Amino acid sequence: MKRKFAISDIHGELDLLITLLNAADFNPSMDQLVFVGDLIDRGPDSVGVIKCVKKLKEQNPENIFVILGNHEIMMRQYIFGGKSHMWLRYGGLKVIEEMKTKFEGITDRNNHLVWLANLPLTHVDEKYLYVHAGIDLSRDINKQEEASTFIPLKELYSIDPNVLNKTVGNRIIVHGHTPYPLVYRAGNFISCDTGASVYPNGKLSLVDLTNQIYYCCETDSTRVLELSIQALDIKERINKQPHK
Repeated sequence: MKRKFAISDIHGELDLLITLLNAADFNPSMDQLVFVGDLIDRGPDSVGVIKCVKKLKEQNPENIFVILGNHEIMMRQYIFGGKSHMWLRYGGLKVIEEMKTKFEGITDRNNHLVWLANLPLTHVDEKYLYVHAGIDLSRDINKQEEASTFIPLKELYSIDPNVLNKTVGNRIIVHGHTPYPLVYRAGNFISCDTGASVYPNGKLSLVDLTNQIYYCCETDSTRVLELSIQALDIKERINKQPHK
């Protein structure tokens, strides 16, 4: 049976990404995997993550999907737009240093960066809508703008469920962006960001949507835990503080 996976906010944790894919016995020729943004910065090997994900996508275009997160948007604005230095405050300087030595020359670097900068903002399948942070309901789900990758969790979760379901076709929205200690489902949302490279006790999580479980690994450990996706009350989650 083809399984559906999602992973978000990898933030340069290449070794953890590979560890989790192996733990889940992920088969890119059989299983679907959606990368839900924020591949880069903060962690130890952003270039390695970019290379790994691009290669996976090129070798398995029907099963691997990658969307933009706000950190890729910040990178794009800085490198290609020349209009924002925000990225430098969130790990961009380290990524720039990595680019000098970890790509095989300027052409290799440019090919990867152009690919990364031109990824879509959403992915849709028959059951799920994948977004990094949120969705602008005034726009078609396939025609979102950069600002959608910065939408606060409270704003996303406060959308009227009936309006949301009508817009997204009763799909479950899979997202990252706002770290939380565990992978959970609240209402029609599944949150995948468990704080890798953001918090000292952060984890990277690979979510098996088909079996409603996830594999997680702390950033300072190679031990993988297999856990069930937790159910949270959406109103309580709105009022809770983010992962600390």
